[in-house]
Amino acid sequence: MDVLKQSPAQPPQPRRPPMKPFILTKDAVQAKVFGAGYPSLPTMTVDDWYEQHRRKGCLPDQGIPQSAADVDAEEREREEKERREEEEDEEALQKARDWDNWKDTHRRGYGNRKNMG
Repeated sequence: MDVLKQSPAQPPQPRRPPMKPFILTKDAVQAKVFGAGYPSLPTMTVDDWYEQHRRKGCLPDQGIPQSAADVDAEEREREEKERREEEEDEEALQKARDWDNWKDTHRRGYGNRKNMG
């Protein structure tokens, strides 16, 4: 311990003034360092895109629902078609009945239990 106390004291380091923080702003330096921030700059505005597609006539429906009568008619037509297919297809009807009977006699999870601890 005495050795440590006897060692010559190091001269104190000169105090440096604290470094001033700097911020890159939106100027040429920032553009040079970071680029645009995404792979490429846009080639057209949203309005240009909309106008181009409007001229072609291929705009999406924009989520505007069809009239309620049209939707109901389509729904009824689809249900009617399914009902006709079920009634006409006796084989599918028999298969559905057999599957329902099998489910009545076999509980859920019945079957290959080999790998189930």
